[in-house]
Amino acid sequence: MTQQQTLPLRSKITAEPLSAKDPSKTFDRSGHEELPTIYWSSTWRTAIVLVILGVAALWVDLPLARYCMAKNLPGVVREFFERGESYGHACGVILISFTVLFVTKYGWRQAWQLSAIALAAGIAADVVKILFFRIRPCRMDPAIVSIRDTFLGFLPWRNGMEQSYSLLETSYHSLPSAHVATAVALSCCLTTLFPRGRWWFLALAALTAGNRIDGGAHFLSDTLWGAALGWIVGQYGVHLSHRLSTSQQTSWHPTDELAEVASN
Repeated sequence: MTQQQTLPLRSKITAEPLSAKDPSKTFDRSGHEELPTIYWSSTWRTAIVLVILGVAALWVDLPLARYCMAKNLPGVVREFFERGESYGHACGVILISFTVLFVTKYGWRQAWQLSAIALAAGIAADVVKILFFRIRPCRMDPAIVSIRDTFLGFLPWRNGMEQSYSLLETSYHSLPSAHVATAVALSCCLTTLFPRGRWWFLALAALTAGNRIDGGAHFLSDTLWGAALGWIVGQYGVHLSHRLSTSQQTSWHPTDELAEVASN
């Protein structure tokens, strides 16, 4: 079996002149294959849909959060959700990256890029938390009756709010869910490497969202907005990792397979 057959997701760029390449594909000035327009349009369309769903979820955020925090879900369901946190946690991401390294055909480059992209999504979510202060369900005043009261302001440190809540103490900040952002970005990376498991990876990300809602760490809308952020970071991160690759033999690239996933 040839090297090209064992690395189906690597760039299809060769030493041939551009005129000799597949005329159905486009290439930039450096010779990298550009992703089809449907890939980028589908990426942003999916993110926008998730944002809209998050806005719609505001109407059920409070009753759903209180229902879950009252431990009304069956014990087996809650235990199942509890196991989902690891998929969106930094430690889980690192363990999965090492698994990819040791038991698959991919090497160190793919392993550390997978970790970097997933963790970058979580960091991006934490940055947004600092800008938009929304209290976590488990931290909110039981007397709150309006979802509007869970939003405590934009750039809260400008209003002296840090006297009541630590600015960098993310145990108080709910918007968006960093765990879900990390899980979705991780799913994007794993889908690129293992296209057949795409629905399983997305199911694991959904399990992570269920864990955050059931534990009172986030409202439903927080998880949907975190998913939108993780989706964008994951898709662009995978593409950027390919563009920054210097070795054709070790690069990985979301070509036809991931474009197909984005369009579905």
